[in-house]
Amino acid sequence: MTCQARRLHVENMPFGVTKESMADFFNAQMCLPGLSQAPGNPILAAQMNQDKKFAFLEFRSVDETTQAMAFDGIQFQAQSLKIQRPPDYQPLPGISEQPPVHDPG
Repeated sequence: MTCQARRLHVENMPFGVTKESMADFFNAQMCLPGLSQAPGNPILAAQMNQDKKFAFLEFRSVDETTQAMAFDGIQFQAQSLKIQRPPDYQPLPGISEQPPVHDPG
């Protein structure tokens, strides 16, 4: 039931980025400011569409997914990434949709 709420849609990806490099980048970003809720990597999986320059990231928790939305506009390989909920996202009852205030730099 939470699978859809644990995914983010990432647009404007640089050409040639792999799903591994995208997951590594976000895992590192989540650990730097202490947004990760537990030891280990918060990203479980990444799916990429190179032709259309977008990806889906699946997080291990809904809270970490919501926190990662604060990275909207973050620079990755000289590209400003657009991060949002997937088009088919339906909010879960009782879950806050507001990411914490965080300036990714």
